[in-house]
Amino acid sequence: MSKKSEIARLLGERIKEIRTARGLTQEELGHLANLHPSHMGQIERAERIVSVETVEKLVHALDISYEEIFEFAEVNRKHKESSIMLEIFDELSKQSVADQKFALSILKSMFDWKNG
Repeated sequence: MSKKSEIARLLGERIKEIRTARGLTQEELGHLANLHPSHMGQIERAERIVSVETVEKLVHALDISYEEIFEFAEVNRKHKESSIMLEIFDELSKQSVADQKFALSILKSMFDWKNG
């Protein structure tokens, strides 16, 4: 699947998630966003690439922020994982080099024990 179609899939899933959480049908959301109901189905199934204008209509119809419409679960999971690494790095950067080496040896020992 190409990047473009992957984004379309994620966006379609997100729109459906928000729509159903609000108790709206595709027809109702289409009416609120001034889009044909069949267009809504195509967007949710990633059969149609969404224009910037359509995103704007959907954001206003769903009464959400632009950020919220792009909060994809898969992307957020990866972001959370990287934020844990940043937190670990931040904590270690406050320590002396000797303490960093000590922490590394402890981590290696823990993983060896766990996998071993």
